Amino acid sequence: VDFLDSSPWPVSILDAYININETEFLSYDQYKLQHPVRPPAVPLEDLHWKPGGSSGSSLDYSKLTMPPKLRAAVLGTHATLSLEPVDMIRRLAKDLELKATFFGLEQRWCAILGMCDQGTTALSQLFKAAEKDPYGYSWVTMTTAIEAIYDADEDLQKAELLICTEPLAGCMMLKQVAERRGKQLPILGYFGVALLNSCPPEDIRTFWEAFADLMAPKLPGAQDQPTAVLSVNNLILSEQIYYQSGERMPYVRAHGLYTGMSYAPSKHNEVLVWRAPLFMYSTTQCAMHRFFEGMPYHQMNFRFMEEGESMQYSDVVTYKAVALIPWDHALMTFYELFSAQMPLLLPEAEWMYRFLHQRGQL
Repeated sequence: VDFLDSSPWPVSILDAYININETEFLSYDQYKLQHPVRPPAVPLEDLHWKPGGSSGSSLDYSKLTMPPKLRAAVLGTHATLSLEPVDMIRRLAKDLELKATFFGLEQRWCAILGMCDQGTTALSQLFKAAEKDPYGYSWVTMTTAIEAIYDADEDLQKAELLICTEPLAGCMMLKQVAERRGKQLPILGYFGVALLNSCPPEDIRTFWEAFADLMAPKLPGAQDQPTAVLSVNNLILSEQIYYQSGERMPYVRAHGLYTGMSYAPSKHNEVLVWRAPLFMYSTTQCAMHRFFEGMPYHQMNFRFMEEGESMQYSDVVTYKAVALIPWDHALMTFYELFSAQMPLLLPEAEWMYRFLHQRGQL
Protein backbone atom coordinates (compact mmCIF):
# COMPACT_ATOMS: atom_id res chain seq x y z
CA VAL A 1 0.00 0.00 0.00
CA ASP A 2 3.06 2.27 -0.06
CA PHE A 3 2.03 3.76 -3.43
CA LEU A 4 -0.71 5.71 -1.65
CA ASP A 5 1.95 7.69 0.19
CA SER A 6 4.87 7.80 -2.24
CA SER A 7 3.16 8.15 -5.62
CA PRO A 8 3.83 11.47 -7.41
CA TRP A 9 0.30 11.43 -8.82
CA PRO A 10 -1.69 14.43 -7.54
CA VAL A 11 -4.69 12.31 -6.56
CA SER A 12 -5.69 10.31 -3.50
CA ILE A 13 -7.94 7.35 -2.83
CA LEU A 14 -10.67 9.82 -1.86
CA ASP A 15 -10.43 11.45 -5.30
CA ALA A 16 -11.07 8.04 -6.84
CA TYR A 17 -13.92 7.23 -4.45
CA ILE A 18 -15.98 10.37 -5.00
CA ASN A 19 -15.70 10.00 -8.80
CA ILE A 20 -17.11 6.48 -9.05
CA ASN A 21 -19.97 6.47 -11.60
CA GLU A 22 -19.48 10.19 -12.25
CA THR A 23 -19.14 11.71 -15.74
CA GLU A 24 -17.13 14.79 -14.69
CA PHE A 25 -14.02 14.60 -12.51
CA LEU A 26 -14.23 16.37 -9.17
CA SER A 27 -11.22 16.61 -6.88
CA TYR A 28 -11.65 16.06 -3.17
CA ASP A 29 -10.70 19.70 -2.55
CA GLN A 30 -13.51 20.80 -4.89
CA TYR A 31 -15.88 18.35 -3.21
CA LYS A 32 -15.14 19.89 0.20
CA LEU A 33 -16.01 23.33 -1.13
CA GLN A 34 -19.34 22.09 -2.49
CA HIS A 35 -20.13 20.06 0.63
CA PRO A 36 -18.69 21.99 3.57
CA VAL A 37 -18.28 20.12 6.83
CA ARG A 38 -19.47 21.91 9.93
CA PRO A 39 -16.63 23.04 12.22
CA PRO A 40 -15.52 20.77 15.09
CA ALA A 41 -17.44 21.08 18.34
CA VAL A 42 -14.28 21.08 20.45
CA PRO A 43 -10.61 22.03 19.86
CA LEU A 44 -8.33 19.27 18.62
CA GLU A 45 -6.26 19.69 21.79
CA ASP A 46 -9.20 18.40 23.85
CA LEU A 47 -8.94 14.94 22.33
CA HIS A 48 -7.19 12.26 24.38
CA TRP A 49 -6.45 8.58 23.95
CA LYS A 50 -7.68 7.87 27.45
CA PRO A 51 -9.69 10.88 28.64
CA GLY A 52 -9.94 11.26 32.36
CA GLY A 53 -13.07 11.87 34.41
CA SER A 54 -16.57 10.65 33.74
CA SER A 55 -18.12 10.54 30.31
CA GLY A 56 -21.48 9.81 28.80
CA SER A 57 -24.72 9.55 30.75
CA SER A 58 -24.98 10.80 34.33
CA LEU A 59 -27.84 8.43 35.12
CA ASP A 60 -28.03 7.01 38.64
CA TYR A 61 -28.65 3.40 37.66
CA SER A 62 -29.22 2.36 41.28
CA LYS A 63 -32.57 4.18 41.17
CA LEU A 64 -33.76 2.48 38.00
CA THR A 65 -36.05 -0.54 38.10
CA MET A 66 -35.86 -3.41 35.65
CA PRO A 67 -39.12 -4.65 34.13
CA PRO A 68 -39.67 -8.42 34.18
CA LYS A 69 -40.18 -8.47 30.40
CA LEU A 70 -38.96 -6.21 27.61
CA ARG A 71 -39.56 -6.22 23.86
CA ALA A 72 -36.70 -4.74 21.88
CA ALA A 73 -36.24 -4.00 18.20
CA VAL A 74 -32.56 -4.36 17.29
CA LEU A 75 -31.72 -2.23 14.27
CA GLY A 76 -28.36 -2.80 12.63
CA THR A 77 -26.79 -3.99 9.40
CA HIS A 78 -23.74 -5.47 11.19
CA ALA A 79 -24.74 -8.83 12.69
CA THR A 80 -22.17 -9.31 15.45
CA LEU A 81 -22.24 -5.65 16.49
CA SER A 82 -26.01 -6.03 16.91
CA LEU A 83 -25.73 -9.30 18.81
CA GLU A 84 -23.14 -7.99 21.31
CA PRO A 85 -25.44 -5.68 23.36
CA VAL A 86 -28.29 -8.22 23.29
CA ASP A 87 -25.99 -10.99 24.54
CA MET A 88 -24.49 -8.84 27.32
CA ILE A 89 -27.90 -7.63 28.51
CA ARG A 90 -29.06 -11.23 28.78
CA ARG A 91 -25.90 -12.21 30.67
CA LEU A 92 -26.05 -9.32 33.14
CA ALA A 93 -29.81 -8.92 33.60
CA LYS A 94 -30.65 -12.56 34.23
CA ASP A 95 -34.08 -11.74 35.71
CA LEU A 96 -35.11 -9.89 32.56
CA GLU A 97 -36.98 -11.75 29.85
CA LEU A 98 -35.70 -9.93 26.78
CA LYS A 99 -37.44 -10.57 23.47
CA ALA A 100 -35.14 -9.15 20.81
CA THR A 101 -36.15 -9.00 17.17
CA PHE A 102 -33.40 -8.17 14.70
CA PHE A 103 -33.97 -5.83 11.77
CA GLY A 104 -31.57 -5.00 8.96
CA LEU A 105 -29.75 -8.35 8.73
CA GLU A 106 -29.48 -10.97 6.04
CA GLN A 107 -31.21 -14.29 6.64
CA ARG A 108 -27.89 -16.20 6.57
CA TRP A 109 -27.11 -15.02 10.10
CA CYS A 110 -29.77 -17.37 11.43
CA ALA A 111 -27.60 -20.37 10.49
CA ILE A 112 -24.28 -18.71 11.37
CA LEU A 113 -25.06 -17.13 14.74
CA GLY A 114 -28.54 -18.36 15.59
CA MET A 115 -29.99 -14.87 15.06
CA CYS A 116 -33.28 -16.31 13.85
CA ASP A 117 -35.65 -13.86 15.56
CA GLN A 118 -35.64 -11.54 12.58
CA GLY A 119 -38.32 -9.08 11.61
CA THR A 120 -39.19 -7.88 8.15
CA THR A 121 -36.42 -7.88 5.55
CA ALA A 122 -37.79 -4.62 4.15
CA LEU A 123 -35.44 -2.53 6.33
CA SER A 124 -32.30 -4.34 5.19
CA GLN A 125 -33.46 -4.03 1.58
CA LEU A 126 -34.05 -0.31 2.08
CA PHE A 127 -30.58 0.26 3.58
CA LYS A 128 -28.93 -1.73 0.77
CA ALA A 129 -30.75 0.27 -1.86
CA ALA A 130 -29.74 3.55 -0.18
CA GLU A 131 -26.12 2.36 0.02
CA LYS A 132 -26.05 1.70 -3.72
CA ASP A 133 -27.72 5.02 -4.58
CA PRO A 134 -27.26 7.39 -1.61
CA TYR A 135 -28.31 10.50 -3.52
CA GLY A 136 -31.55 8.80 -4.55
CA TYR A 137 -32.64 8.26 -0.95
CA SER A 138 -33.07 11.51 0.93
CA TRP A 139 -34.03 11.74 4.61
CA VAL A 140 -37.66 12.34 3.62
CA THR A 141 -37.66 9.43 1.16
CA MET A 142 -36.12 7.08 3.74
CA THR A 143 -38.51 8.18 6.50
CA THR A 144 -41.51 7.72 4.24
CA ALA A 145 -40.39 4.18 3.43
CA ILE A 146 -39.77 3.41 7.11
CA GLU A 147 -43.26 4.68 7.96
CA ALA A 148 -44.78 2.07 5.62
CA ILE A 149 -42.54 -0.65 7.06
CA TYR A 150 -43.40 0.34 10.65
CA ASP A 151 -47.14 0.32 9.98
CA ALA A 152 -46.93 -3.18 8.48
CA ASP A 153 -44.74 -4.80 11.16
CA GLU A 154 -46.19 -5.80 14.53
CA ASP A 155 -42.79 -6.36 16.18
CA LEU A 156 -41.75 -2.78 15.41
CA GLN A 157 -45.03 -1.41 16.71
CA LYS A 158 -44.80 -3.39 19.97
CA ALA A 159 -41.13 -2.60 20.64
CA GLU A 160 -40.51 -0.86 23.97
CA LEU A 161 -36.80 -0.28 23.32
CA LEU A 162 -34.73 0.32 20.20
CA ILE A 163 -31.23 -1.18 20.36
CA CYS A 164 -29.28 0.65 17.69
CA THR A 165 -25.91 -0.20 16.16
CA GLU A 166 -25.79 1.11 12.60
CA PRO A 167 -26.85 3.21 10.86
CA LEU A 168 -27.72 5.78 13.51
CA ALA A 169 -29.52 7.81 10.85
CA GLY A 170 -31.91 4.90 10.30
CA CYS A 171 -32.50 4.53 14.03
CA MET A 172 -33.36 8.21 14.41
CA MET A 173 -35.73 7.97 11.45
CA LEU A 174 -37.47 5.00 13.07
CA LYS A 175 -37.71 6.86 16.37
CA GLN A 176 -39.28 9.85 14.60
CA VAL A 177 -41.82 7.57 12.92
CA ALA A 178 -42.79 6.02 16.28
CA GLU A 179 -43.17 9.47 17.85
CA ARG A 180 -45.50 10.58 15.07
CA ARG A 181 -47.70 7.68 16.08
CA GLY A 182 -47.67 8.76 19.71
CA LYS A 183 -45.06 6.28 20.95
CA GLN A 184 -41.88 7.21 22.76
CA LEU A 185 -39.15 4.76 21.73
CA PRO A 186 -36.02 4.98 23.93
CA ILE A 187 -32.72 4.13 22.22
CA LEU A 188 -29.84 2.06 23.58
CA GLY A 189 -26.99 2.75 21.17
CA TYR A 190 -23.86 0.66 20.71
CA PHE A 191 -21.77 2.03 17.85
CA GLY A 192 -18.74 0.69 16.04
CA VAL A 193 -18.61 2.97 12.99
CA ALA A 194 -18.75 6.71 12.32
CA LEU A 195 -21.99 8.43 13.32
CA LEU A 196 -22.66 9.68 9.81
CA ASN A 197 -22.35 6.23 8.27
CA SER A 198 -25.15 5.73 5.69
CA CYS A 199 -26.59 9.18 6.33
CA PRO A 200 -28.20 10.66 3.18
CA PRO A 201 -25.37 12.89 1.86
CA GLU A 202 -27.63 15.85 1.14
CA ASP A 203 -29.15 15.77 4.62
CA ILE A 204 -26.18 16.14 6.95
CA ARG A 205 -27.76 19.17 8.61
CA THR A 206 -30.98 17.21 9.16
CA PHE A 207 -28.92 14.45 10.79
CA TRP A 208 -27.29 16.81 13.28
CA GLU A 209 -30.63 18.42 14.10
CA ALA A 210 -32.10 14.98 14.82
CA PHE A 211 -29.01 14.06 16.86
CA ALA A 212 -29.31 17.21 18.97
CA ASP A 213 -32.98 16.43 19.55
CA LEU A 214 -32.09 12.85 20.47
CA MET A 215 -29.64 13.97 23.14
CA ALA A 216 -31.80 16.77 24.55
CA PRO A 217 -35.32 15.57 25.45
CA LYS A 218 -36.33 13.78 28.65
CA LEU A 219 -38.83 11.03 29.15
CA PRO A 220 -42.22 12.39 30.29
CA GLY A 221 -42.52 12.41 34.07
CA ALA A 222 -39.01 11.05 34.57
CA GLN A 223 -36.63 13.83 35.50
CA ASP A 224 -33.08 13.63 34.13
CA GLN A 225 -33.76 10.45 32.17
CA PRO A 226 -32.81 10.90 28.50
CA THR A 227 -34.54 9.05 25.69
CA ALA A 228 -31.19 7.73 24.51
CA VAL A 229 -28.18 6.12 26.18
CA LEU A 230 -25.34 5.83 23.67
CA SER A 231 -21.97 4.08 23.86
CA VAL A 232 -19.20 2.95 21.52
CA ASN A 233 -17.02 -0.14 21.24
CA ASN A 234 -13.69 1.68 20.83
CA LEU A 235 -11.94 4.77 22.19
CA ILE A 236 -11.05 6.22 18.79
CA LEU A 237 -14.71 6.46 17.86
CA SER A 238 -15.54 8.02 21.23
CA GLU A 239 -13.07 10.84 20.59
CA GLN A 240 -14.16 11.22 16.96
CA ILE A 241 -17.77 11.72 18.04
CA TYR A 242 -16.66 14.12 20.77
CA TYR A 243 -14.74 16.15 18.17
CA GLN A 244 -17.80 16.25 15.91
CA SER A 245 -20.57 16.82 18.42
CA GLY A 246 -19.18 17.72 21.83
CA GLU A 247 -20.75 14.52 23.21
CA ARG A 248 -18.22 12.06 24.60
CA MET A 249 -19.81 8.62 24.60
CA PRO A 250 -18.60 5.98 27.05
CA TYR A 251 -16.42 3.19 25.72
CA VAL A 252 -17.71 -0.33 26.35
CA ARG A 253 -15.34 -2.96 24.97
CA ALA A 254 -16.92 -5.76 23.03
CA HIS A 255 -16.34 -9.29 24.33
CA GLY A 256 -17.84 -11.52 21.66
CA LEU A 257 -18.88 -14.14 24.20
CA TYR A 258 -21.87 -15.08 22.07
CA THR A 259 -19.53 -17.25 19.96
CA GLY A 260 -19.10 -19.73 22.81
CA MET A 261 -15.71 -20.67 21.39
CA SER A 262 -12.45 -21.37 23.21
CA TYR A 263 -9.02 -22.12 21.76
CA ALA A 264 -8.70 -25.86 21.13
CA PRO A 265 -5.96 -26.41 18.52
CA SER A 266 -5.85 -29.68 16.60
CA LYS A 267 -4.34 -28.38 13.33
CA HIS A 268 -0.92 -27.71 14.82
CA ASN A 269 0.77 -26.79 11.53
CA GLU A 270 -1.96 -24.62 10.04
CA VAL A 271 -2.56 -20.90 10.38
CA LEU A 272 -5.91 -19.49 9.29
CA VAL A 273 -5.55 -16.24 7.32
CA TRP A 274 -8.75 -14.32 7.96
CA ARG A 275 -10.42 -12.70 5.01
CA ALA A 276 -9.64 -8.98 4.73
CA PRO A 277 -12.06 -7.28 2.32
CA LEU A 278 -9.68 -4.47 1.37
CA PHE A 279 -6.28 -6.15 1.34
CA MET A 280 -6.40 -9.93 0.97
CA TYR A 281 -6.56 -10.05 -2.81
CA SER A 282 -5.40 -12.99 -4.92
CA THR A 283 -2.16 -11.11 -5.59
CA THR A 284 -1.45 -10.94 -1.86
CA GLN A 285 -2.09 -14.65 -1.50
CA CYS A 286 0.21 -15.37 -4.44
CA ALA A 287 2.98 -13.20 -2.96
CA MET A 288 2.76 -15.00 0.39
CA HIS A 289 2.82 -18.42 -1.27
CA ARG A 290 5.90 -17.43 -3.28
CA PHE A 291 7.57 -16.15 -0.13
CA PHE A 292 7.09 -19.46 1.67
CA GLU A 293 8.25 -21.43 -1.36
CA GLY A 294 11.63 -19.82 -0.75
CA MET A 295 11.58 -21.13 2.81
CA PRO A 296 11.42 -24.94 2.39
CA TYR A 297 12.39 -25.43 6.02
CA HIS A 298 9.22 -23.62 7.07
CA GLN A 299 6.69 -26.28 8.06
CA MET A 300 3.67 -24.06 8.58
CA ASN A 301 0.71 -24.13 6.19
CA PHE A 302 -1.53 -21.13 5.62
CA ARG A 303 -5.21 -21.56 4.87
CA PHE A 304 -6.81 -18.48 3.29
CA MET A 305 -10.45 -17.65 3.92
CA GLU A 306 -12.13 -16.44 0.76
CA GLU A 307 -14.32 -13.35 0.56
CA GLY A 308 -17.89 -14.29 1.38
CA GLU A 309 -16.83 -17.56 3.00
CA SER A 310 -18.25 -18.41 6.41
CA MET A 311 -16.67 -20.76 8.91
CA GLN A 312 -18.09 -22.29 12.08
CA TYR A 313 -16.49 -20.94 15.25
CA SER A 314 -15.86 -24.55 16.33
CA ASP A 315 -13.63 -24.92 13.25
CA VAL A 316 -11.81 -21.61 13.74
CA VAL A 317 -10.44 -22.57 17.16
CA THR A 318 -8.84 -25.76 15.81
CA TYR A 319 -6.13 -23.78 13.96
CA LYS A 320 -2.79 -23.04 15.58
CA ALA A 321 -3.30 -19.30 15.09
CA VAL A 322 -5.17 -16.71 13.05
CA ALA A 323 -3.47 -14.10 10.87
CA LEU A 324 -5.60 -10.96 10.88
CA ILE A 325 -4.99 -7.90 8.71
CA PRO A 326 -7.38 -5.29 10.15
CA TRP A 327 -9.44 -3.30 7.66
CA ASP A 328 -10.81 -1.00 10.36
CA HIS A 329 -9.72 0.31 13.74
CA ALA A 330 -12.23 -1.79 15.70
CA LEU A 331 -13.19 -5.25 14.45
CA MET A 332 -15.73 -7.48 16.15
CA THR A 333 -13.68 -10.36 14.72
CA PHE A 334 -10.70 -9.28 16.81
CA TYR A 335 -12.76 -9.14 20.01
CA GLU A 336 -14.24 -12.58 19.31
CA LEU A 337 -10.85 -14.20 18.69
CA PHE A 338 -9.21 -12.38 21.61
CA SER A 339 -11.89 -13.54 24.04
CA ALA A 340 -11.45 -17.09 22.76
CA GLN A 341 -7.71 -16.85 23.66
CA MET A 342 -6.83 -17.48 20.03
CA PRO A 343 -3.17 -16.69 19.14
CA LEU A 344 -3.23 -13.77 16.70
CA LEU A 345 -0.72 -12.68 14.08
CA LEU A 346 -1.13 -8.93 13.45
CA PRO A 347 0.75 -6.27 11.43
CA GLU A 348 3.30 -4.10 13.20
CA ALA A 349 2.29 -0.58 14.22
CA GLU A 350 3.63 1.11 11.06
CA TRP A 351 1.61 -1.16 8.76
CA MET A 352 -1.39 -0.93 11.04
CA TYR A 353 -1.45 2.86 10.75
CA ARG A 354 -1.24 2.65 6.96
CA PHE A 355 -4.06 0.14 6.68
CA LEU A 356 -6.40 2.05 8.97
CA HIS A 357 -5.67 5.39 7.32
CA GLN A 358 -6.35 3.90 3.88
CA ARG A 359 -9.75 2.61 5.05
CA GLY A 360 -11.13 6.14 5.23
CA GLN A 361 -12.95 5.82 8.57
CA LEU A 362 -10.36 7.98 10.35
